[in-house]
Amino acid sequence: MDGKPGGMKVNAYAIHLRNVRTVFNYALDEGYTSMYPFRKFSIGKEETRKRSLTVGQLRTLRDYPCEEWQEKYRDIFMLMFYLIGINAVDLLNARNSDVVNGRLEYKRAKTGKLYSILIEPEAWKS
Repeated sequence: MDGKPGGMKVNAYAIHLRNVRTVFNYALDEGYTSMYPFRKFSIGKEETRKRSLTVGQLRTLRDYPCEEWQEKYRDIFMLMFYLIGINAVDLLNARNSDVVNGRLEYKRAKTGKLYSILIEPEAWKS
């Protein structure tokens, strides 16, 4: 698990181990097994470097003179940014009725958590 070239990194192993742990938890809950290998085992993880864009890079992307067919993809990306990183599924599921008093109010598809995001003027233009 040392992240050698061509091998998986620590966080990739962690994802797989969490999935296996979830299966064991389900099996325990349903009475399929009484064995639980994760009792004294912790799943490690490591910090990843930040890959965020600078303000200048975002402006360059926003103002980039792309081809007409590419504009909608750039605009969708910018809208996702303006809406504090809304997930694509949540954005595509959003309806006009989800806009209440200048805010986008929705339940996140993945987690069920409720969000109320102020729609900034830049987002209205997108």
